Amino acid sequence: MIRWLTPILLAQTAYVAEQTAQVHGVLGGSIRLSPALPDGFRTRDVFWKHLSRSDELVASFSRGFSETTYRSRFFGRVQLGSDFTLQIGGLEPGDSGMFSCHLVDTEGHMALFQFHLTVYEAVAPPLIQVFVLRGRAEATGCSVLLSCNTTAGSDVSYTWTANSGRGDPLNTTYTLYDGGRLLRTSLEPGDSDASYTCTASNAVSQGHEAVVPWHGCSGQWRGYYNKSPPWRGKQP
Repeated sequence: MIRWLTPILLAQTAYVAEQTAQVHGVLGGSIRLSPALPDGFRTRDVFWKHLSRSDELVASFSRGFSETTYRSRFFGRVQLGSDFTLQIGGLEPGDSGMFSCHLVDTEGHMALFQFHLTVYEAVAPPLIQVFVLRGRAEATGCSVLLSCNTTAGSDVSYTWTANSGRGDPLNTTYTLYDGGRLLRTSLEPGDSDASYTCTASNAVSQGHEAVVPWHGCSGQWRGYYNKSPPWRGKQP
């Protein structure tokens, strides 16, 4: 949505975007920042800036010619389209931040659009480790701790789902620790086919991994399940 403003100092009508557009990019990937020009706006000049400490000019268009600024950190990685869309490739962590697009039409009117870019590292497929906390007798069941970790990814969150192994959700309770990365639950012999799936995700990607923890209770995966759990401080 665009609203009309009349800056006193500029003595000209300006179109200003009411909201900053949020844009998510993947490290090493590319994004497009596209200004939604008002109807009838005949563009004469365009100035794209990265609002860093130095208020860096990234690309411009004037008198029918476009240019990318050679001193910019984006030099060689940006293109300015015919519709004045700014495309940035080879995204880096330092590219995150605010971008502004100032446009001037043939009558001297201005339009201003702002974008906030966040660059994320893609999430790698997670790995689940199972730690048996007590009991290994199939008749009595046991308590287990599941630890989910990923080797790559920024701003990662963890969620869990449980399945009975018969195609329906598992009717069980569990406790989460460390922001959802650790799950603790108790298993009964009837849970021998139950699987737990960990999803590691951020705004641009996600990965999944599943495990059947009863195998640890029954000793089918000996050695791997005898490690000490990754307690931090007191045992939960």
